[in-house]
Amino acid sequence: MATVKALDICTAIGCPCNCLKYCPQEVIVEKYGESNRVMSMDVFKKILDNIPSYVRIVFSGWVEPFTNPNCIDMIKYAYSKD
Repeated sequence: MATVKALDICTAIGCPCNCLKYCPQEVIVEKYGESNRVMSMDVFKKILDNIPSYVRIVFSGWVEPFTNPNCIDMIKYAYSKD
């Protein structure tokens, strides 16, 4: 059985959902600080353009992916790379 290769994309830091019993948002926000809280489309493209095409992209991490206003464009870009 082959191992599936995947990359979790966290599109932002600091989630408005507040799933406090599950997600340690306070710790994450403290570690990252106030700057660079939303991944830019340019950064996303640089990441995707440098990983092999067989790697599955997972929009997950410690944030609701659509917290980032570019999320749908990121999904479209990832899909177009397939």
